[in-house]
Amino acid sequence: MATCVDVAGATSLSELNGKPLTPLEGRSLVPAFSNKPIERDGLFWEHAGNAAARDGDWKLVRKARAGDWELHDLAKDRTEQKNLAKEQAVQAQKLSAMWDAWPRTTSQPFRERQVQTHPM
Repeated sequence: MATCVDVAGATSLSELNGKPLTPLEGRSLVPAFSNKPIERDGLFWEHAGNAAARDGDWKLVRKARAGDWELHDLAKDRTEQKNLAKEQAVQAQKLSAMWDAWPRTTSQPFRERQVQTHPM
């Protein structure tokens, strides 16, 4: 949404009809349109219990909520074949802490939920 607001040259509303609105999350991608870097603290995502965090060339991934975190250096291993979580424990812990803090920075913190699998 931040990109749309930026492209439109608009500003996001802080209130509507006298009622406060939740501030928009995210950052504009407009600088990337001109091949400029985007300032950010990392990228985080979760889907169906799987999770990932990315900071620079480092990517932390977890398959299912009960899975162990894997750490990959994407500059050297784009296909994520070598798990460096034990060799680079400090980096893995840093990204894990960033992942744990991320939901508290959003308007919709994660709720524990059952991940359902469907038979094929």
